[in-house]
Amino acid sequence: MEPTSTSSVAGLALVKYLGSQLIFGAFATALAFIVMPPKSTRELFGRMVCTLLSSFIFGPILVAAAHSWYPGLFESAIAVAQLNGQDKEFGIMYIAAPLQVLAGMPAWWIVGAFMRWFDKRKDADIGSLIDEIRDTIKK
Repeated sequence: MEPTSTSSVAGLALVKYLGSQLIFGAFATALAFIVMPPKSTRELFGRMVCTLLSSFIFGPILVAAAHSWYPGLFESAIAVAQLNGQDKEFGIMYIAAPLQVLAGMPAWWIVGAFMRWFDKRKDADIGSLIDEIRDTIKK
């Protein structure tokens, strides 16, 4: 193969990987948005970025962990895809896609909780925030 063809194939593979990651993160964001909508545009963008990043970073880790714990699950998904006349990679997506979506969803709620907590205390100084945290932990 010529070097340009190899780099084109590598570039296409990278675009496919990043595109699928973005789709999974966007799906996690959409599901979380339905359950707990943001109150402001600022909150929407903060939560959306963190959900996409969480899905992008922790999704592949969760998929790798699931593959090491339950390799038969992936083999079954590949078999189902092949029975349906699809490529085996599509069968892997049967398992990987939901796991990557699940990896992104907690970020939506965690970031939302922090943003709402800070919004309620926007006039407080750092000392009073620390005192409130300390009092909450003591309880």
